[in-house]
Amino acid sequence: MIVNNFIQLTLLSLLTKAQVTNFGSEDGLTEVRKRVAEWEYPVAPRDESATDTYWGKTVQDPYRPLKSLLDPKTLKIIDESNQFTKKVLDLDVTRSSVRNDLERMSAYERTSLTANVNGTIYQLYNPGTYTQSILTRQRTTVLVKLLLKIFTKNFVDE
Repeated sequence: MIVNNFIQLTLLSLLTKAQVTNFGSEDGLTEVRKRVAEWEYPVAPRDESATDTYWGKTVQDPYRPLKSLLDPKTLKIIDESNQFTKKVLDLDVTRSSVRNDLERMSAYERTSLTANVNGTIYQLYNPGTYTQSILTRQRTTVLVKLLLKIFTKNFVDE
């Protein structure tokens, strides 16, 4: 019940936020509420008899069957939930524009601070189009060693 309520509230907030600008009136919200009421949520397996006892107090744990991730029932509810979420998110007319804006804003070149280890400089580099940064390394030359010595002497108190 808690999982379904959380999914419902999350999706409702996303959908109403996106659709209010599309409809622009209270009638639009009423239309969205009608659509939300028609949704068929995936039903998670429950075990009402599952309980735990903590410091002498009994606490119900109806969703204990979901704790085993490789159980076919758990995999089925995960699959159904993903399909349901995708279907609802595809209804959002602003989703593609928000996604494009986020991709555009995150597409910039990034480098991490350098680390000098045993005469080799290590650095993480991302040109802005990769999902993960690349670890780069470079052997230091005499000039690089001299520059590192100058900069570390100026910026780090010995």
